[in-house]
Amino acid sequence: MDNSGEQIREKISIESPREEDANAIIVIIKEGYMETFLDEERGITREVIEHNFSKIFGPTENFIQGIEEQEDIKCFVAKRNGLIVGVLIWDENEKSNEVRGFFVKPEARGIGLFLMAAAQKTMNQGKNVALWVDENNTKARALYERLGFSLTGDARDDEWETLQGKVLVQHNLEMTRKLG
Repeated sequence: MDNSGEQIREKISIESPREEDANAIIVIIKEGYMETFLDEERGITREVIEHNFSKIFGPTENFIQGIEEQEDIKCFVAKRNGLIVGVLIWDENEKSNEVRGFFVKPEARGIGLFLMAAAQKTMNQGKNVALWVDENNTKARALYERLGFSLTGDARDDEWETLQGKVLVQHNLEMTRKLG
């Protein structure tokens, strides 16, 4: 029997995370950090990322609770056939809806478009969406440009602390997109 005409239907959902989603979310964010920030030439090794990751996110069991307790922080997850394949975290500040983290598993990259679109529907429509991207991350910059983001000209440096206490600098560029 020829199955070439049959299509496999995948169930895609975008939703708020539940407590039991914390481990999967942390794994996706950590994988995203490794893929995005690993730069051995600059000294940003796996060990440096692990060290800084644990300082930023703390224990996994506190992750969802931390998001729920902070009214300004919002989070959506993308699920494919019930498994989390993407996460988008943002907050609303005085100036904008600021994306704090946007990570999608490599095998599910197209789903990120749906994740961003769903989040933008719930954001304050009177404010732009803003995000920061490493100046060397040309793949992410290209994606954000396809999503309608453009560089603002603002930049900031984020610091990575090594296990020896040395500080490494990552130069980030701000990109924004109008809503509504």
